[in-house]
Amino acid sequence: MTRKLRNSKRRQSFKRMLLGERPWVECHYCGQHLTLETVTLDHVKPLSKGGAMGIKNIVPACLACNRKRGNTDYKTFVRRIAA
Repeated sequence: MTRKLRNSKRRQSFKRMLLGERPWVECHYCGQHLTLETVTLDHVKPLSKGGAMGIKNIVPACLACNRKRGNTDYKTFVRRIAA
């Protein structure tokens, strides 16, 4: 099994955990309703800065917010969007 395929299956597993039995979940940052197909996984502590790929380090985010944040520090990004 290739690494990309394993990561894809793991990503889908995390998405299902975030949604549970609900048909949708809200973006952690903007509140947009997201489905299994539209939710992205945002790492509170980015992987590039030593964050873990675990459920405790992941929040649901829409693609727009996830892209805007990039690898910006979580608290800095939250302050920026709250202003």
